[in-house]
Amino acid sequence: MGFAMDAQTATIAQALGAILLGLACINWLARDVSDRPALWAILYGNFVVQVVSFAIVARALVRGLIPTSSIGIAVFHVLLGAAFAWQMRNLRSSS
Repeated sequence: MGFAMDAQTATIAQALGAILLGLACINWLARDVSDRPALWAILYGNFVVQVVSFAIVARALVRGLIPTSSIGIAVFHVLLGAAFAWQMRNLRSSS
């Protein structure tokens, strides 16, 4: 991402990576779930992660805490958030 990484920052980044890996496992294992409340909870939780992650990255970009070359991360969160919002919309309209 273009910035120095000390051991403390690396530890936090690894912990965040573990959380994302856990979400990926939940999403993968839930791919065949047909229970609407369960699907809603999974989609909504993922959407919240993307919105909050976008806000954190956008704040860091605006404050100059990370280089502008990191804007791709913000775009990634927007795209994932939009995908989860789309699926929530589809789930709601199919009821």
